[in-house]
Amino acid sequence: MPVDPKVLTATTTVQQVASFSKRRTALAILNRSTSVTAYIGNTDNVVAARGFDLPPTGTMVFSKAFGDDPRIARTVVTGSGTAELTVLEEYAEEID
Repeated sequence: MPVDPKVLTATTTVQQVASFSKRRTALAILNRSTSVTAYIGNTDNVVAARGFDLPPTGTMVFSKAFGDDPRIARTVVTGSGTAELTVLEEYAEEID
C-alpha cells in the first residue's frame, strides 16, 4: 500500500528520512535539487565522506524485490547547501 509522498529539505544537519518499520516493503528517495548532492546513511552520524551519494536529480530505491532491506531507518545530510527530497514509502498489510 503506497503512502503519499512527503517532501523534506536536507541540510548540513543530519535528519531522518524514514524511521524503522518492519511493514515497509519499498522506500524511494528523489533528490529534486539540480546542484546539491545529498548523502544517505542508516545512522545518525552519516557525513558526506561516508554517506551514499544521491546526486542532483538522482533517485535511490530500496525494495524487497531488489534484495534490499527497506525496513531499516535512513538518514540524510548534505555537504553544503540544501536539497529538497521527495520520499515515497510502500507498506505491507502487517502490524509493526
